[in-house]
Amino acid sequence: MHAQKISASNGVSSPCAICAPPNWSVISGTPDISNRNIVAASGTSGGGQSWTNAPLPLPPNNHLTWITIRDVGTKAGEESIKTTISELIVGRDYEVVIYSLSAMADRGSTKYSPSYIDKYDFQVGTYPRISVTQVNRDTNNSWGTNRLVFTAQNTSMDLSFFPGFNASTSSFESVNISVTLNSINTLPVGKDFFVSAALKDQPVTLNVVENAVEYDEGQFVQNGSVDLDPATPGIQSTYTDAKGTWTVNTSNGQVTFVPTRGFEGQAIIEYTVQDNYVLDGILSPGTSIPKTIIITIPPCTTAVTKENFEVADGVTKTFMMPATDYGFQFDIYSLDNSFQLNINGIDLANEEIDFQPGTGAKQNIRFFDGTKHGEGSISQIYDIEGDSQSPVIRIKIASDGSISLQARKSNADRALYDMELYGIVGGTGSTNVAFNTVTWNNAASNTVIASQHVVGATHMSGNGSGLIKVECPCTKEPKTGINTTITNVAISTNTTIKSNWPANIPNGALVLDSSSKGLVITRINNVLTDIKAPVEGMIAYDETDKCVKLYNGYIWNCLKNSCTNER
Repeated sequence: MHAQKISASNGVSSPCAICAPPNWSVISGTPDISNRNIVAASGTSGGGQSWTNAPLPLPPNNHLTWITIRDVGTKAGEESIKTTISELIVGRDYEVVIYSLSAMADRGSTKYSPSYIDKYDFQVGTYPRISVTQVNRDTNNSWGTNRLVFTAQNTSMDLSFFPGFNASTSSFESVNISVTLNSINTLPVGKDFFVSAALKDQPVTLNVVENAVEYDEGQFVQNGSVDLDPATPGIQSTYTDAKGTWTVNTSNGQVTFVPTRGFEGQAIIEYTVQDNYVLDGILSPGTSIPKTIIITIPPCTTAVTKENFEVADGVTKTFMMPATDYGFQFDIYSLDNSFQLNINGIDLANEEIDFQPGTGAKQNIRFFDGTKHGEGSISQIYDIEGDSQSPVIRIKIASDGSISLQARKSNADRALYDMELYGIVGGTGSTNVAFNTVTWNNAASNTVIASQHVVGATHMSGNGSGLIKVECPCTKEPKTGINTTITNVAISTNTTIKSNWPANIPNGALVLDSSSKGLVITRINNVLTDIKAPVEGMIAYDETDKCVKLYNGYIWNCLKNSCTNER
């Protein structure tokens, strides 16, 4: 059931001249109504005669009359006709299905349209006119189907048709247009996907149909409709390039990307989905506006040794930070109230980053939503206490030298939120406060100079850590055959065990010496916020991220199969 409405074009039972169907109106010129045998009627030039190839085929909606508009060149003004599409929802994408047919009427001394039309235009609301250049002719013995796609700007919008005016004044051209009652479909809406940390050499699967939205009651998005190459006619269920292969499971609408062996970087693809819209008894699915899937596969990395830093009372201090080739991270555990970091001779930002409003300070950083520290329920930066698991501020230096910054809002809220710089450097002029792009050494130590403008009590403490690229750890397919090795791994229910236990367990199997009990991994709502003092090697099930996580001494990581290869 569709809420949106459009009037049909067959409301007049017989051909007429310079007329329009109910709820349609003539904008300019001399639009007419025709049927399969007679074009228009007397009262317009050439009207009332038979079509050259009468009887014309009926449109798919079996309407017996329809609109005819002509390109009369410069002999008169351009003909045009319109109706109003109503009950739209602003911002949604819609599609109107139009049937069109060009026919000749070259009988009599005054010929209505002795030539086939080369194109016609349509316009929705104030959008630019769009030309339809592939127009079926009566010699094709069938009407063409044209799909007019637009985004609603208002709850009601005019739909107008124009035949152009490039014909010879002695050889008019005409096109017949037929519109079914309420032949407007709300297009399904897909979702953009961003996978930021996919595992190297491992497939990534996303259910694009499950995440798509269908607005019209009684309709749904078809599982087999996912098109991985919208620019190519038809539905493409597979797509391959140098980065990998994309495939669609047509039974459930899932898209899987299998990266090319060793690929690192971003794999990007556009896709569309279709609904099951039926018009005039025929499946006529609407196609969504293309959406994008971006999968980022970073290299395998390991954390470098952390380095602590601390400054106070405005004293400038220099720290040496280790080389890394895949970015670096500064975690600030306490701050009052501003700071600047100079990295290998380049300042982090073109002005000291200040979190505090008030006299002597110049607050120039805020959260992405526009809120700031010291306003409303957001604490002053100096009142927030941080640690290695929940720093007050996190500064990330990407491998390309770009900077991003996150911060907490209070002691109660341990989450980090993206922040942005704002304002004018020095408060006057035209230079916006902004992060610089720094150079981070990947083969030599990095010199970091921390400084603070003194406004009352001034201090900063924190830690720096980074990532270096390493060869990815991999698993191998299990071997079959005769057992050749003995495990030293076991978990026993006994308080004492024999020194050689479990000598009879082959091939490194994990042994539970119990017939009624097993190994239970502790379930934690969020390991980042709920485990205050993690120890390297600690393992827990994170209910927020829904995976088993291992703490490597620096960060928590989900345990996953990394790859299977021949190395």
